[in-house]
Amino acid sequence: MSRYARIGGAVLCLAAAVFLLLFAIDARDWGKRIASDDLRFTANPSAPSLWHPVEVAPFGLARNVLGINDDVSYREAFRLFLVGRPLENLTARQFESLRAQAQVALSDVESSGDDRARRSEAANMLGVLDLSLAVRDSTLATTFLADAIGNFRDAMALDDSNADARFNLEYALYELKSGEDQLPKGTERPGQPGGNAALAQPGRGY
Repeated sequence: MSRYARIGGAVLCLAAAVFLLLFAIDARDWGKRIASDDLRFTANPSAPSLWHPVEVAPFGLARNVLGINDDVSYREAFRLFLVGRPLENLTARQFESLRAQAQVALSDVESSGDDRARRSEAANMLGVLDLSLAVRDSTLATTFLADAIGNFRDAMALDDSNADARFNLEYALYELKSGEDQLPKGTERPGQPGGNAALAQPGRGY
């Protein structure tokens, strides 16, 4: 073996050792950071840089190898949902922006991944966001309620033990039925497509 070949081999071995060291550092930091940031999140959902340690290995290698991308994505989506405060009638642009970001993030979580319970939770939160829109915009309330019902049904299809989704579905069905009953016969509510869907009675689910 020539001198240059030996030098080249040594350089490659050194590079591999450095790469593995960087990976080990990131893997250790991710393990510690998720646990500590979960505690920070519980105390303050608005805390900055949650679940985003500084990674020294390129291409997010440790995160990909550890298979925690879905875990981080769910946490980030849930955080956006909470800080958007959808259960409060807040119309400031800041909260509308956070809710819009939450909707995108939750849609990504709901549509992918192997954890059906987590996807069900994401679909349920999407339904809650739709309910909050129905409260704030009465002219499109029926449309938003219909969207909410669709999301709650998706949540139940993914995990029929999701009690929150079941309760929310019954509530949304009741609200939609109540709104239709208040209209003159043959009248469509603004934002409602033509036709009436068969609705369950409150407390019976779907």
